[in-house]
Amino acid sequence: MISETAMLLIILNLGIFGATNASVLVRVVERDAETWIEDGAKLSITSERFSLSFNALHEDTGYAECIDCENTIAKLAENFENPSEAQSSRDRDFPESLKGTYGIPVKDMIPFGTDNSDLALPTMDDAFVPVTLLDGFKFANLSYNKLFINTNGGITFIKGSGASIPDCSPLSIPTITPFWADIDTQIGGNITYRQATENATLSKVEPFLQKAFPGMSFDLKWAFVMTTYDVPFFGASPPAFACPGSALRNTFQTILTLGGTESYVIFLYNKIDWVNAYMINGDGGNHCSGFNGKHNPFAGLDAADGKARYQVAYACTRWAEYIPTTTNINIPGVWVFRVTSGISTPCDVVCLSNVDMLPDPYDCSNYYVCSNGEKIKHECPRFGKTGQLVYNPKSKVCVAPKDYPCEPICQEI
Repeated sequence: MISETAMLLIILNLGIFGATNASVLVRVVERDAETWIEDGAKLSITSERFSLSFNALHEDTGYAECIDCENTIAKLAENFENPSEAQSSRDRDFPESLKGTYGIPVKDMIPFGTDNSDLALPTMDDAFVPVTLLDGFKFANLSYNKLFINTNGGITFIKGSGASIPDCSPLSIPTITPFWADIDTQIGGNITYRQATENATLSKVEPFLQKAFPGMSFDLKWAFVMTTYDVPFFGASPPAFACPGSALRNTFQTILTLGGTESYVIFLYNKIDWVNAYMINGDGGNHCSGFNGKHNPFAGLDAADGKARYQVAYACTRWAEYIPTTTNINIPGVWVFRVTSGISTPCDVVCLSNVDMLPDPYDCSNYYVCSNGEKIKHECPRFGKTGQLVYNPKSKVCVAPKDYPCEPICQEI
């Protein structure tokens, strides 16, 4: 039996590597010394249920080739579905995936690309481009009429940044970034953007806000959509067997939008295949795997005022690959923030006026009434022996569940 501190394997998509039925390429994320036997250039693991042998190919990257064990590897995957047998307590929360992790499908992102009137950034590395905004965007009580698109994954205000090494400490430049890492579009992928005032775009943005802040009226008038599509990491090697390198790609969107009086930020994550870029001085990740670097990606918002700062789950950790599986509105890969006077999430109940009646983001049967800026919690009445009314934020009354299929916005962690 494999011990609880045993290893975790993630099976890679082999289509680009030309693997045969005789071998399976895997990435070893965890390896327990007691369960592995090293024999020259090979590794092996044994248990009561199976025995596997591996060629120690690119062991520093964590990649190995499983020899003559295509069927057994399936049994291994089944075994890992039982956390009590195969995964450490830390790793149980992380989903298994093929080459990277996925969140929202591309088709559900805001339409992008030159076919949607996007402008494309020139192919370049560690650079930034200034953009004059059609309307002032308010971020943490300051209004900005210009932003800078940084090729390494983010937006900054006041000045641009070409910094390739992500910084997880409080920042000196107001920054909004779903994934700050060392991107290199000279190898592939692209970064496009547009400012939109037409309903075709705004109608795609608003449902994310409605999900995040139900019952509110948004009256959207402008959106800035930046799409970082299919981008590789700096220093990635050309793809080859046991070395995916530049075949590893990340895709995500950054959306800024204005309502009647409020400013919002939306992060949409489609996929994250890599976390760390390669650096010759050894400070970065591996050129084959895009992992194992010293500087992990920052993902979040920082107003550079020493107060307003938010970091999304798994940011600044070696588990940043799993950001697309996270959310603050119950849709994996989607994060929404209100940023007008600070940074608040849908999980924070914020009174914007004294007449607000707001839903409880964790419990459909509760709601809040705002009075003098304070929120007062109420519970919807019960009916019958087991019935419980739910709060409808649109009509601002408690109704039967059949009349409003309420779903909590946030989940307890």
